[in-house]
Amino acid sequence: MKKKSISILSRIMLVLGLFIAAGSLTEALAQSKVVVISGTGVRLRLGPGTDYDYLTNDKGQQVSPAKGAKLEYQGEYGDWYRVEFNDNSYYVSKDFAYIQNGAKPTAAKPAKKVVVISGTGVRLRLGPGTDYSYLKNSKGEQVSPAKGAKLEYQGEEDGWFIVKYNNGSYYVSKDFSYISTVK
Repeated sequence: MKKKSISILSRIMLVLGLFIAAGSLTEALAQSKVVVISGTGVRLRLGPGTDYDYLTNDKGQQVSPAKGAKLEYQGEYGDWYRVEFNDNSYYVSKDFAYIQNGAKPTAAKPAKKVVVISGTGVRLRLGPGTDYSYLKNSKGEQVSPAKGAKLEYQGEEDGWFIVKYNNGSYYVSKDFSYISTVK
């Protein structure tokens, strides 16, 4: 009788182990998904629906990932993907994004695009045009990257590069910058 109960207990533990392993595999596959933004000006919402506010900067202007940006997939809620953007979770409509499966290749590190600043006093704007505000410090003085600075490339829109600078996304005119690659 004792022998049979051990056998049943062993089987239960084996089945539980398989469920746990399957759950880990499912989690690993979910983590290898990215959500690709398929349009420009796509709103990132604070919840899964248009009733929720969307991401804005401190001036109330919309902040959007660049077209083609790949955001970490965190789940799905109806017609919405939950994604990570700038270390926070937001929701994006499935109408303006799609899932790309598969882990990123780790064998060879591809060259990374950077935007090189080609002038001095170049303004980093909050949108793709001179009618948008530019980056200023707390004293209201213009903040500009140095000539030759290499900023992380995040995309392009209407003659402007979208770059990462001091943990924010900004626009710089193609007239005062160019693309290069670094390894």
